[in-house]
Amino acid sequence: MLTFHLKSKKEKDSLILMEYIPSPRQRVRVSTGQKVPPGQWNVRERRARTGARLKSNKALNMLLDKIEQEVKKLDRECRANNGAPPSAEEVKEAVYKATGRVVERKEENSFLEFFAQEIERRRKLPGFSPTRVRQYEVFLDHLGQFSESYYPLRWDNINLEWFDHFQDYSFNVKGHSNNTLVKHIKILKSFMKRAVQAGLTDNMACQGFKVKEDVPVLTYFTMQEVERIRALDLAGNERLAKMRDRAIVGAFTGMRFSDLDQLTVEHFTSIRDREGKKVDAIRFMQSKTKQVITIPLHPFVKETIERNGGVLPSLSHQKSNKYLKELCQLAGIDSPVTIVRNKAGQTVSETLPKWDAVTTHTLRATAATNLYKMGVPAKTIMKFGGWRDEKVFQRYIRLADEEHTVIVAKSDYFKVRKEVG
Repeated sequence: MLTFHLKSKKEKDSLILMEYIPSPRQRVRVSTGQKVPPGQWNVRERRARTGARLKSNKALNMLLDKIEQEVKKLDRECRANNGAPPSAEEVKEAVYKATGRVVERKEENSFLEFFAQEIERRRKLPGFSPTRVRQYEVFLDHLGQFSESYYPLRWDNINLEWFDHFQDYSFNVKGHSNNTLVKHIKILKSFMKRAVQAGLTDNMACQGFKVKEDVPVLTYFTMQEVERIRALDLAGNERLAKMRDRAIVGAFTGMRFSDLDQLTVEHFTSIRDREGKKVDAIRFMQSKTKQVITIPLHPFVKETIERNGGVLPSLSHQKSNKYLKELCQLAGIDSPVTIVRNKAGQTVSETLPKWDAVTTHTLRATAATNLYKMGVPAKTIMKFGGWRDEKVFQRYIRLADEEHTVIVAKSDYFKVRKEVG
């Protein structure tokens, strides 16, 4: 299938794009280099309108016919000689040949060079998260390995065929989850959009890449489990002692991992309740949302931070996830947890001991879920943890069906009242 359409109906003179679809899994878009006012474009015929006042459009349509003939000729030759349709680069050359333009040859690593430059540009933006920059750098390294050893990466070949290979590489070579691939494709779309705006390419095929995102299955610690972690004797085990301190603070503040690194005694403050009584609190700006929030200062949190010289022990995210599992295994937190994930289009279910299913996100879910079980309104918990999206917040309320039943059973609605009179 080959057709022509306008790049934008809003511009005074819109660029005409040629779209070539040799198979359901391949789509190639190439600029013809020609422009026409949207009002002069016949959507049904896929050509410019002609008439007494639009004589110049006849020459334009002849050029579009020539482009179509060249690409169809190329298609026939490639299928006859190679048993496959032409590549995106070959199609582009055919279009340029028909319009008298010269294909600008780019080095294969030009996309990766742009990616690296764009990371540096974003790094310098005010308030841009270092965590986000690190995600970009990890993805750039991933792309570089993929391009070098698996499938060459060029501006023109980021299409559905490339996407199929990239998914296969991510799932079967790197062992990534669906959600890791979702994050990578979001980054790719963002950077390709910037490249289009910069005039480096007109390839927008990646905007059609879709991966089903898994809703994270978050576990949480009951108050009894938190106490078991707190009561562990970790004398002589400095790394797990550090992790225990971070876990306790995370469980009683609901802070994100990145915010725990910033927390110091300087964030301690006090507020007054309606009766004028002093309430110890923590006031800080969340690194992800730049939102300033105030939360109660739990005595365990105060004691932990003051004992560590006014700050929390520093640990990398990767090590924290590993150490947290060890900590929970040592505390005997081993009730079975069933995890359901999608990977490479397959639904995979596995049952793990709870200690093997926890991550640093478990600490944030612990704060949200235990507050909810204690009757704190959902809106108040959202304010406490800085959640803005209720749908995202609900992922952190990790109650079993039986726990929901108990909450309802303990409500005033199920209490028997004596009738008066």
